[in-house]
Amino acid sequence: MKINADDALTMLRKWHEERRVIHCAIKFESMVARILGRIDSVDEHQVKFSSAQSRDPLGEANNAEIPLLGARFFYIEGRHVSEELGKLKGYDAMLTISHDSGLTIGLPVMHPLEESANG
Repeated sequence: MKINADDALTMLRKWHEERRVIHCAIKFESMVARILGRIDSVDEHQVKFSSAQSRDPLGEANNAEIPLLGARFFYIEGRHVSEELGKLKGYDAMLTISHDSGLTIGLPVMHPLEESANG
């Protein structure tokens, strides 16, 4: 369902505070890039996302700065995420950020992990 920017910011801030693991997928034309990580910061202009909090020593090198201004936002609840993502399992919800340029970012958030798994 389509949501407004304020609702999208509220969701992103909640996932940031909860340190939720997100499987970020960035698509532009025929290119797709994926990063598994957490939100480092979020404001009305952008979301900074990385694997910096992971156990991978290259985590800080795996990052994305996602523009929010002028974007359209779509939210899918957990029970519908598996339909959207096909065979991928374990997702609680997904926020999609789309720009007129053709840039699309999918942020499926995984179910909350036990604190011991948060690294």
